[in-house]
Amino acid sequence: MHLAAVVLLALAGLLAGWSAWLRWTGLGTSAADDRGRAWVAALWAAFACLTAGLLASLVEAGHRDFCYFVLAVWAAVAAALFVGRSLSTPSLPLLMLPIAAVALLLAMAGFFRLGAGQGDLTRLGGTPVIVWIHVGFMLAAMAVLLVAGAAGALYLVARRALKRDSGRGLRLPPLPLLEQLTERAVVVGTALLSAGIATGGAAMQISTGFTLVSPAALIGLGHLVVLLFALGLRATGRLPRHRLATVAVVSLALSAAGGMAVLVLAHGL
Repeated sequence: MHLAAVVLLALAGLLAGWSAWLRWTGLGTSAADDRGRAWVAALWAAFACLTAGLLASLVEAGHRDFCYFVLAVWAAVAAALFVGRSLSTPSLPLLMLPIAAVALLLAMAGFFRLGAGQGDLTRLGGTPVIVWIHVGFMLAAMAVLLVAGAAGALYLVARRALKRDSGRGLRLPPLPLLEQLTERAVVVGTALLSAGIATGGAAMQISTGFTLVSPAALIGLGHLVVLLFALGLRATGRLPRHRLATVAVVSLALSAAGGMAVLVLAHGL
């Protein structure tokens, strides 16, 4: 199964690279529509191969560290696809090029480890790499959602000031700019949070004192549910602009609560 996971991972990297090449060569040409359909198909085929590779690596218990790296790549690709679908990003395949390169390098590393038994998990500073990857995703999500919360709060303040014909509203950034920044930050933050929770499930299995019912884990899962529900309503036109801004402010509070829960878990009250 390890060989199957390696082959599928390499195929996913090649397909993602091909999708990027199709998108790049199709920009500004008369064949853009035909190539557009081709790069979308190639991109989703790459994700399907990556998902199958992840499942194959999960079955193979002898290369757990390889499985965790595949999970990290899968989470990054899933997050990028989520952002691309939500924001209609036309250059999504070009953004996938670094991930495709990492997938190919990881497949090469997995190939050279064929026949090797399970060793200790790759570590940085004594900490398993999957934990660092999880922390990286969560910190990035927190940073982006803090931006979303700040923009959302400014949107609410500016909207209230303009309704009152206050001169302060004219001194704040324009509402369309704040709305766009809030929505984009919420989408990107949701994608990063999803990736963080996906890798957190693996990190949880090799960490002590952190379980699915830990306050930080419960806050993170609840946070993700709130964001996905809000984006779902937004996609169907049932969530007004000011409500999305309110969700962004609530998300900021949940991010702070999650960070505090982690600190309490690590260091105590």
